[in-house]
Amino acid sequence: MKLKEQLWYLAHAYSGNIVQNMASVNILAAKLFDLGVFFYSPLSMTHPIHTTRIDLPDYHGDGVDWEQWLQFDTVFMNKCDGLILCPGWTTSKGCRREKRVFEEAHKLVYTYNYFVIAFTNEQKVEYLYLQGEKTP
Repeated sequence: MKLKEQLWYLAHAYSGNIVQNMASVNILAAKLFDLGVFFYSPLSMTHPIHTTRIDLPDYHGDGVDWEQWLQFDTVFMNKCDGLILCPGWTTSKGCRREKRVFEEAHKLVYTYNYFVIAFTNEQKVEYLYLQGEKTP
């Protein structure tokens, strides 16, 4: 299956400087979106839910709920075909765990920059083939 036909899980550090990490992951996610990559970004797609529920008057948690989000994200890890690790992943407990999950499932694991190169080159090769400039 080609990279462009797969669903990807975008792993990025969250804790530490949350504001900086959110800005970083959203910039990286926007580039993937512009390339036409199908992906799930847990930070981009669930952080607004997390911060909204913390502000609800009937919320009585501590705001962390790491295990609850891990359970939620595990469903998506199981559905995704591969993992894209954003810069700084080696210092993130969550990213290292996500990498283990994908490796144990024998799924593809790419670092972000390498994935962009591989995805872009695959797109170019397919385009050239469709134009009749390259044989399979």
